[in-house]
Amino acid sequence: MLSAPRVLTWLDEARERGVIRRIDHAVAAVAHDIAPEAGGDALLLLALCSVNLGQGHSCLPLAQLSALDDPELAELLPWLDTEAAARDVLCSGPLRIAQGRAYLARLWQAEQRVAQRLRRLMRRRFARDEALGAALQALMPVQDQHIPWQAVACALASIQALCIICGGPGTGKTYTVVRLLTLLRQQDPTLRLRLAAPTGKAAARLGESITQGTLEAGLDLGDMGEITTLHRLLGSQGDGRFYYGPERPLPIDLLVVDEVSMVDIEMFAALLDALPASARLVLLGDPDQ
Repeated sequence: MLSAPRVLTWLDEARERGVIRRIDHAVAAVAHDIAPEAGGDALLLLALCSVNLGQGHSCLPLAQLSALDDPELAELLPWLDTEAAARDVLCSGPLRIAQGRAYLARLWQAEQRVAQRLRRLMRRRFARDEALGAALQALMPVQDQHIPWQAVACALASIQALCIICGGPGTGKTYTVVRLLTLLRQQDPTLRLRLAAPTGKAAARLGESITQGTLEAGLDLGDMGEITTLHRLLGSQGDGRFYYGPERPLPIDLLVVDEVSMVDIEMFAALLDALPASARLVLLGDPDQ
């Protein structure tokens, strides 16, 4: 079991050497100020969870603790007692250990919300339109004997509440999405549709590609509203809160989110919180990201 002074000394030195960031150091230092009785095990895991968060990960697998290449950390790890950290007073606050992973508690809570809402979406189905096959053939004629995966994606997205369309540049995501939206609008002309992306730049690219794809195909998607950022879509209040949420769902029937690999876990949880129970969700992204 690690002592708090020993961990705090390592954190000070690691920050000076550039091994950890100032924010990683501050997470543990503030926790120690709030709860001086906290053990070093919890403080170290808090700092390392923050390091992992900076690298885009919502949790720290305990089996990968040695991934941070620092000789002095390697000397601390054999003494780290994760059971002691799990019993620590901090575990009722900023630290959570579950299923072999250490989390900052707010990220664990966000991950649980995401998992719960995705499972709910995956269970929902829509009635299949008998004219679906003919409509797909008209929009996406099959040219050869290979499996028409883009048409398959459209067919699945028409009957499922959740659809994930993956592909790198040039693989036809825009082609597929334009025809999917056309198909759904044909089935329901009153469909309330919105498109969004994590950043303004990504939203602009999405708008350009959808417009170009629609014109090239000679299709008309009708009113899609403003293609915007997720923050603007949800009505960011500037303090981490949003106008739309569980008590005030978004006024939409279908939401398409591009560059989904760029969406952090807390934003994704807020987005799913604001999605109406009857809405569809289509996620686009590059599988290598």
